[in-house]
Amino acid sequence: MQSSPPNHANTAAASRSRHHGRSAKVDRRPRTRRIIGVCPECRREVMAAKGEALRLCRCGNPINVQELREQSRDKAEAIHLTKTPAGMSQ
Repeated sequence: MQSSPPNHANTAAASRSRHHGRSAKVDRRPRTRRIIGVCPECRREVMAAKGEALRLCRCGNPINVQELREQSRDKAEAIHLTKTPAGMSQ
């Protein structure tokens, strides 16, 4: 005696109902490293995770992560201006 093939329509419906209302599945892991700046030697973007103190660039240049983050932040703040209506008259 042969067993009957599984009913995939019911299996799919049950699967959808189990996941209804939950967050969607993501097909990639979240990023652990963020761009912190540009290597002063080769001008490539340097990425680092939270808590990293030193990073080695692809060109071999050792990067002080905290220092590069501060330099990049200072450069960004120097060119990014947020003007409020009161500040526009200055």
